[in-house]
Amino acid sequence: MKAGAFIDDKVDTRDVISLIPYWGGQGYLTIREVKEEKLFGLFSSPDFEFKKLNGLPGGLPLYEYTVFKRLFRDGDTVRLSDLKNEFYETMSSAQSQIERVVRKRQLHTPQSRLVWGIIPAAAAFCALLGIIFISIEQFTAGAGMFLAAIAAFIVHRPMLKKNKQGMEVYQQLYGFRLFVDKADRGRIERLLADDPAYFEKTLPFAIAFGMAGDWAAHFEGLFTEPPHWYVSSYHHSSSGNAFQSFASSFETGMRQVESSFTSSPSSSSSGGSSGGGFGGGGGGSW
Repeated sequence: MKAGAFIDDKVDTRDVISLIPYWGGQGYLTIREVKEEKLFGLFSSPDFEFKKLNGLPGGLPLYEYTVFKRLFRDGDTVRLSDLKNEFYETMSSAQSQIERVVRKRQLHTPQSRLVWGIIPAAAAFCALLGIIFISIEQFTAGAGMFLAAIAAFIVHRPMLKKNKQGMEVYQQLYGFRLFVDKADRGRIERLLADDPAYFEKTLPFAIAFGMAGDWAAHFEGLFTEPPHWYVSSYHHSSSGNAFQSFASSFETGMRQVESSFTSSPSSSSSGGSSGGGFGGGGGGSW
């Protein structure tokens, strides 16, 4: 999902994670809460099982194929615990691919894109000069160069300015983000009456915004069961509301997915990035 990137001008890991419920709603996979037993069944820890139902159709962005193919590389059913320390390179690749897609949209002014591209190089040059000055015991000059490099990175992102098209996309998405945060119950009920699948269609956006739990909570009392693609450990309980349990635990579960997808071996210096910026973007669908 690119929506989160259009809001804050960087690609976060949650922009990739939001694909999971999106694919669920499209009928490509299911998610099931399971328990991983330890010490001969004396203890257990939560886990998730992803089951592939259908392959992705043609014509989708490259990053979707990158993540989906790796997710089911070893079979049509996979445990989240089996992906720990195994998925971080895929996450990094997908984030870079989303970044390129957004950049092609050209949502920012040419001038700010130019400056945005120059500043990191200038900051790196200042840092290099700082190292050189310190190596010849010019500590004051070296410290000044390092401070200049830090200052450049601080002002880097705010200097990226959206053009008219970019502001239109931003305002639409930011307006929906405000609605996710302060949703009116009556309006939600009307939207559900018009489209019973409204919650499932909008949940990926809420995840990209980092507000999945808040969004699900707005629908408590309107559903009794979680989405059809999600089977919770509470699903087969003989009493209570399974959707309420889903609403309270789903965001925690997605954080667990994010943690596993971005974890890397301690010996590795690379891994899933928390967010990368870009100097482009504009027009089209979210």
